[in-house]
Amino acid sequence: MNATLTPQAGLKAGLQAGLKLEGLQKRFGELHAVRDLDLEIQQGEFFTLLGPSGCGKTTLLRIIAGFELPDAGRVHLGGVDLTGKAANLRPVNTVFQSYALFPHLSVFENVAFGLRSKRVPGEQLKPRVNRVIEMLRLENYATRHPHQLSGGQKQRVAMARALVCEPLLLLLDEPMSALDAKLRHEVQLELRALQKRLGTTFVLVTHDQEEALTVSDRICVLEGGRVQQIGSPEEVYARPRNRFVAEFLGAANLIPAHGNGKSVHTPLGTLELAHSSGWSEGLLALRAEGVVLCPIPPAINGVRCRILERIYRGTHLEVHLEVLGGVNGATAPDFTPKARTAPFPRLERGQEVWAQLPPEALVALEGDRA
Repeated sequence: MNATLTPQAGLKAGLQAGLKLEGLQKRFGELHAVRDLDLEIQQGEFFTLLGPSGCGKTTLLRIIAGFELPDAGRVHLGGVDLTGKAANLRPVNTVFQSYALFPHLSVFENVAFGLRSKRVPGEQLKPRVNRVIEMLRLENYATRHPHQLSGGQKQRVAMARALVCEPLLLLLDEPMSALDAKLRHEVQLELRALQKRLGTTFVLVTHDQEEALTVSDRICVLEGGRVQQIGSPEEVYARPRNRFVAEFLGAANLIPAHGNGKSVHTPLGTLELAHSSGWSEGLLALRAEGVVLCPIPPAINGVRCRILERIYRGTHLEVHLEVLGGVNGATAPDFTPKARTAPFPRLERGQEVWAQLPPEALVALEGDRA
C-alpha cells in the first residue's frame, strides 16, 4: 500500500514527520559529491548544512528537493519514501540564492503562482496569499514588481512564495548571500523568528559560519561529501570534533600533544586539560577567544609571550603572539598563537604579556595528528 503524504498528514505525524537520509551516494564523473551519508532531521527543526564550496551541501539539498537523483540511498520524509518522486510531487519547497522571482508579476502574483499552478480556487487562494504576505510584512508592497523592491524585500517575497503552499520542508539555498552585511544580520534574525513561529522544518545551505551559528538548532559540517560533525551551534563551535571543524569555524590554535590523560606534553610544556585526551598522540584545539591575556603569571598553563601584532576589529582585538617561554619555564617553541580579547585595556605591539591556556578551553581533537 502506497502512503500519500500531504502537509496536513505530515503535521499530524508529529516528530515522525522529520527527514531521514540513508546511505546517500552521488557522483559526477570522477567527483564523489556525497559519500555514504546518513542524516536525521526532526520535524520543526532549523537545520543547517555548513561547509566550503565543493563539500557536497548543495548536491545534498538538490537530492532532498528532487532535482537530483542519488546513485544509492533513500530519502524519507514523514515516514514516506520520496527517493523516486519528482520534485513537483514532494511536499518540499526551495528558496534559491537568486530568489528566482518572475519580473513581470506583482508581489501578490509571485506569491500566488504556486497555488495557481495547483489550481487552488480563487476564494481560497486570495486569503492564503494575503495571510502569508502579512506574515512577512509585505502588505504595503503587494502591487509592486521585483525591480521596485530592495534585496531584503525580494528575499521575503521568495520566502512567502515558498511558504504559501504549506510545505512540510523548506529548503534554503544560500538565500542571504546577495544581501549586505547589516541587512543579512537583520534577515537572519527575522528568518529564525519566522521559523519558530511557523514550526516548519527549515534546512539551510550556507558557507557562512556566523550565519549558521545565528539561526540553527543544529549544524551539520560537511567536507568531501562526508559529515564531519553534527551538533548544536555551541557544541560544534566550542567542542570541534576534528581539525577541519576547528579550523573552518572561527580562529583556532592547534597544538600537537602526546599523553593519554589530563596532563599532556606539548611544545609549550606540560598542559593540564579539563578532560582526558583519549589518545596517546594528537592535536589540541584552543579558540582564540579562549586565550586569556594577563600581566602576571597565571596559576596554571601560563605561557610568556610578546605581542607581535594587534588588529583592531571594533568589538575586539585580534592579537598575534610570539612565545618567549613555555609552561613552567619550558623552552620557547616556534609557535605563534592568536588571541582575541576586548579592545580595552589597550595592548601595544612589542608588549610582554602572559597567556593562559585554560584547561576547560583546550579540546582534544579526534583522530588528528600534527
